[in-house]
Amino acid sequence: MWFVLSLLTLVGITVGIAWWRWGVDWKGEALGAGRYKLHSNKGKVQALRVGIAADAAVDFEIKPEGWFDRLGKSVGLAVEPQSNRRSFDEAFYILSDDARLVRALRLDAELLSRLEGIGRARVGGFRFHRLVCRRGQLWIVFKPDGQPENHLEAAQWAVPELLALAQALPALSPGQAPVGSRTVLYAVLLLAFSSALAINGGVHLFRILANGYVPYTVDTSQLWTLAVIAGAVLLVAMGLATMALLGGSSRAHLVLAQVLLLGGLGALATGFVELRDFNMEADRATAQEFATVVQGKHYTTHRKRGGGTGYTYFLELADWNRPGLTLDLEVSPHTYDIRYLTQPLVVRQHPGFLGVRWVESIEPRK
Repeated sequence: MWFVLSLLTLVGITVGIAWWRWGVDWKGEALGAGRYKLHSNKGKVQALRVGIAADAAVDFEIKPEGWFDRLGKSVGLAVEPQSNRRSFDEAFYILSDDARLVRALRLDAELLSRLEGIGRARVGGFRFHRLVCRRGQLWIVFKPDGQPENHLEAAQWAVPELLALAQALPALSPGQAPVGSRTVLYAVLLLAFSSALAINGGVHLFRILANGYVPYTVDTSQLWTLAVIAGAVLLVAMGLATMALLGGSSRAHLVLAQVLLLGGLGALATGFVELRDFNMEADRATAQEFATVVQGKHYTTHRKRGGGTGYTYFLELADWNRPGLTLDLEVSPHTYDIRYLTQPLVVRQHPGFLGVRWVESIEPRK
C-alpha cells in the first residue's frame, strides 16, 4: 500500500509544483495600471514584486550576472544571447532563447537603455533583482537594499517603467494569445520533479519514523546501499534529461545545478523509502519466529528545537540474529514504561523480497 501511495504522492507533488512554477498570475495590491505585492517573513521584508499585464510576444528573464553564470558560459554548458553592448552584457544575464528578443536588443538602442536603467535601479530602499516577461505578464522583483524605506516609492517608480517597456517590446499580433517558451516548460517540469523527489522523500521518511518501532528493516546498511545505487541511476537519468532538453540554452546551468542538488537528496531519500516499502509489501514468504527477551532499557536526551529537553527511549533485546549480542530497539515512551523485563518475546521476521530482512512484529509470547 505505502509503496504505491508514495509513488502517487510523488506524482501529485510534481504536478502541484509544476502548476505553481508555470503560473504567472499573482495577487497584489492595485496601483494604477499595475499591482504590487510585498513579501515579508516575521516582520522582515524579503522582496517586492511589481507587475503589469503586457501583450509582449517574447518570453525572457533578466537578472544580474553572477559567477555561476560566467562559469556556465565558460564551460559551454549555457549559451546566453548577447546584446552587443558591453556594459549590459557584462552586468546582466539574459534567460531567453527567443531570437526575436535578441534582434530587438541589438536593433533598438532605446529598449536596451531602458532595460539597463531598470537593471541598475535602486529606489525606496530596494534594488533590482529580476525582470520577468512571461505569457502576458511583465514584472520586476526587488530585494531590500539595506533597510527598506518605502516600498510604495519603489512600486510607483516601477509601474511607469514597466508600461514604457511593454510598449517597446515585440508585441503579439492582433488576436494572438501568448504562448510560453518550450525551454521554460522543460525547466519547470525538471525542477518540479527534482523538488518533488526531495519533498516526497522527506515526508515518507518522517512517516516511517513516526509509525512506531515496527515494522523495521534489520539490514539497514544493505537497504541504504541499494538506495544509493537506485538514487545514483535516477540522478544520472535526470542529469541526462536536463542536458538533452536544455543543453546549450541560457537556462541549462541553473536548472542542472538545482536538479543535481535537490534531485540528489530527493533521489536518495525517495529511493530508500520506495525500496523499503517494496521490500516489505512484495514479500510473500512466511515469517520466521524467533525468541528474545528484554535485558534492559535506557534513554538518551537531546536538545529540542525552541528549547527544552527531548528523550529517546530504547529497549535492550537479546539479538536473535547474532546469539550472545544485544541490540537497541527505539520504542515509544509507552512501550518503554511497560515492565516486562525478562519476559519472553516473539519476533516475526521476514527475508524480504529484495533479500533485506525486516521485522513485522515483536510481541510478548502468549
